[in-house]
Amino acid sequence: MDARGQGVFRVGRSDDDKAGTPPDLRVARLASEQDGIVDLRQLMSIGLNRSWVHIRVRSGRLHRIHRGVYAVGHEALTLRARLRAAVMACGDGAVLSHASAGALWGILPEEAVRVPEVTVVASTRRHDGIRTHRVRQLDPRDITRRHAIPITTTARTLLDLADCFTSRALRRAVRQAQAEQRVNVRQIADVLTRAQGRRGTPKLAAIIAGGPAPTRSEAEDIVLDLIVSSGLRHPDVNQRHVVGGRTLYPDMRWPEQRLIVEVDSAKWHDGALARGDDGERQARCWKPAASACCGSSGSTRSPIPTGRSRGSWPPARHPRPHAPAWTGCRRLATRFWPRWTRARPRQPPIVALALGFRCRCRQVWSERAGRHSHSRVDTEG
Repeated sequence: MDARGQGVFRVGRSDDDKAGTPPDLRVARLASEQDGIVDLRQLMSIGLNRSWVHIRVRSGRLHRIHRGVYAVGHEALTLRARLRAAVMACGDGAVLSHASAGALWGILPEEAVRVPEVTVVASTRRHDGIRTHRVRQLDPRDITRRHAIPITTTARTLLDLADCFTSRALRRAVRQAQAEQRVNVRQIADVLTRAQGRRGTPKLAAIIAGGPAPTRSEAEDIVLDLIVSSGLRHPDVNQRHVVGGRTLYPDMRWPEQRLIVEVDSAKWHDGALARGDDGERQARCWKPAASACCGSSGSTRSPIPTGRSRGSWPPARHPRPHAPAWTGCRRLATRFWPRWTRARPRQPPIVALALGFRCRCRQVWSERAGRHSHSRVDTEG
């Protein structure tokens, strides 16, 4: 079904409907195909009039989401259901766009959607709880469907986000879309040629100027930007690499130099299973330099923890990384030997505790040894 000239979802009666199936059962079947959402036009095509719809709303079988749009049975809707309801409420020709489209494509987190955003053509009607973007015309090449919901294409979605996102947030969305294989540089360039002077065009053009960069996390963005800004050659990012019959996708790889850089984050590399998989991949990829010089396909793998991807390299140490532990150990060390700890205020806490305790023990032992020697002399006298 074409998303530009028809309704959002099917309207009509099937053979079961004509055979006398109860209306509520027909509503439930229709809602099961649409994330639990139906609109008034569909309900009337099933055989319910406005009065029967109002009765079901009062009894709790239907829940009004927007004007003419209802949830069947409950109001605990998923994000996709809320986005579907917003498009249905805006009528024919409406398409999901901006951050809502980015979340449905999977290039933005669901938390990025505050309210559903819909693009409409030549409409002045307002809808509560929906942010509408009005345009004079929408190119048919920029419209598609996902989960049977009319939506802007990934390239058009990135162009819309360029008008309201910062450069850093837009770069993350573009690279995530490339990593998910939702869009390529050619498609984005095609949209930019039809942008007609939109304010986000220079920002989006600058991001794709360096070529494809399908990074999968913000940590990879930081490391890649550090590499590019340092004047190093642009690596192959998350590209297919076959080693020993197994397909791998290294984070960053320089084939000519036989170098692989992995950006290890706690989200993807923290856990026994992940560490085991990393070790297996490293064993497959890594080979000594001698074998590499002889023409082997082995590569040198360099893991970079994400804690070192921000700021300087290596990161500057905080003077007191563990304030409670530092304070507690310093307090105990001062108790053992106050004069020594006051003379060395910057001594690490564990060292201060150990040395202070040792010095205090020596002092106690010497006092006890002197006391015993005096007592022996007195008894002998």
